Amino acid sequence: MAERKEKYKNVYTHIPETYSKADEDLKTKKIHEAYPNYISGPDFLKIIDSFYAGNPMALGTKPTQK
Repeated sequence: MAERKEKYKNVYTHIPETYSKADEDLKTKKIHEAYPNYISGPDFLKIIDSFYAGNPMALGTKPTQK
C-alpha cells in the first residue's frame, strides 16, 4: 500500500471503508460551490424526460401523426 501511495501520490485518493451520507453531502456541496451550474446525473435525466411525452417508441412500431 505504501508503495502505491508513493508511486501515485499525486493521483491516488484513499477510499474510506465507511462512506456516509454526510460525506456524500459534503462532496456534493463542494461541487456545487465550485461549479454553480452543475447538474447531477439524476437531475439531468429528469430534465431530459420532461421534454418527452407519451409512451416511448418500441421496435417494430411505425410513427404516427400523434
